[in-house]
Amino acid sequence: MYIKKTLCQIIAAASIAVGMASVAQSKNKQPPPDQIDTAETEELVNKLSHQPELICIRYLHYFLGRPEDSPINRFNPSKHYIWYRPNHSGVKYELVQEEPQPGNVLESTLVFNTDDLDLDLQKVESKFGKAPRKYFDQMSSPTEEYSFAPNTVISFTQKPNAFQIGRIAINYKGDPLPPPGPEDIARAQLQRKGLAMDHIMHGRYREGIPVLSEHLGESPDDIEAHLALAQAFKGNCQINEAIAQYRYTLANSGNNPTVRAACIKDLQDMKVLPSVAADTELQTHNVDLKHKGQRLRRGSLATSKPMKKNAPDDGALNLQPIDPSAALAPVIKEPPVAPSFTGQGPDLRPSPTTAPNVPTPTSTSPEPF
Repeated sequence: MYIKKTLCQIIAAASIAVGMASVAQSKNKQPPPDQIDTAETEELVNKLSHQPELICIRYLHYFLGRPEDSPINRFNPSKHYIWYRPNHSGVKYELVQEEPQPGNVLESTLVFNTDDLDLDLQKVESKFGKAPRKYFDQMSSPTEEYSFAPNTVISFTQKPNAFQIGRIAINYKGDPLPPPGPEDIARAQLQRKGLAMDHIMHGRYREGIPVLSEHLGESPDDIEAHLALAQAFKGNCQINEAIAQYRYTLANSGNNPTVRAACIKDLQDMKVLPSVAADTELQTHNVDLKHKGQRLRRGSLATSKPMKKNAPDDGALNLQPIDPSAALAPVIKEPPVAPSFTGQGPDLRPSPTTAPNVPTPTSTSPEPF
């Protein structure tokens, strides 16, 4: 009886521990990097459904990235662009356009495959209102349609036997669409930069590096973005790329003391530039040796006389810290990305010093003590 009771207690304690571990694991579980954010998707869908002229590659690549383009799209009036999930595990976004002449888009359809989106038809109605049209498609999936702009229809399709939206489609068919306005493009650029900075701030370097590199390809004068890209390379253990990017950022920082200080600090942490504290400590060590009267070597000759303790130090105590940026020259007309080591870039090595002139001894006989 006692053994049975003890065994039941052990089983109960084990089940409680397993339950607590599963709860903790679910709390600490992070979404996969390719998971679609619900709030960002709702905001983008709402904007595109009201402004169909934004359904184009020039605008969408700021939010969705570059699609996998096909050479057929260059000569075919029917354009087909696909955004794949990692390792081509499935189609994430899809854009189909009818463009009889370059720049004249008569029909455009953008599809979101939202298998991991936390959205159902009830949440859609709470955000967009009651749907004017409801039906079941050919796959017996409940679908709701809205229209917020002329010749534009947006449809939300819910998975059969599930309370989750699996597909969002925005379709335009009518007169040629105008190009996106400069204000919309500028806001999209800022939003893309903010997304890249958010990735880097939260340690998602693999997601932030390509987005930030694409931003710098269009805005090469953004020195803060160059610094963030260098820090992302460093965090992702791409040391050579980080050093090259730091060199470029430091040489082109201009009168920005914050960026220069951050570059110098990170380069000193990576042992690329000499540390001021380490150099001061080394000079202090040499001064201590001199005061103790130990023999120091200068060139190939050794001192044979002990140094006087009360002798002047000839400025040895005047410690001058090394300025890592003293030898840097500004770079003119550098490429927008970090230069390579073999390219023509700023030289961060300290300027060469002239060896002291050592007098030639006239006699080889040792000097008496």
